[in-house]
Amino acid sequence: MSPRTVDHIVETHQIAAARRQAGKPIWAHRVDVSNVFRAEDLTFVERRDAIVSRLRVTAWVKAADEFDELTQLVDELADAEDPERFDVVWDDIYDLADYDRVWIKT
Repeated sequence: MSPRTVDHIVETHQIAAARRQAGKPIWAHRVDVSNVFRAEDLTFVERRDAIVSRLRVTAWVKAADEFDELTQLVDELADAEDPERFDVVWDDIYDLADYDRVWIKT
């Protein structure tokens, strides 16, 4: 997975432009985790588990098979033992979402 580089930004912009030209919305899916992502009243584990649960029920994740990078990353996110590891995996999921045209609202 490539990090958010200039190439990443250009490529995802091209993907969005192609969707727009095809008459499709630039985002294929939307995932809203905003009410748990920053919920200070939840523990890290509660937030992590709620976010993972929301991801797993989306059409985006359901369409992936068990060997797809997305599935592997969601499983890894579920196993994150601390916020630092969560952030590393989350960044990879977020980058993949850019390519797959999934808007994740945090």
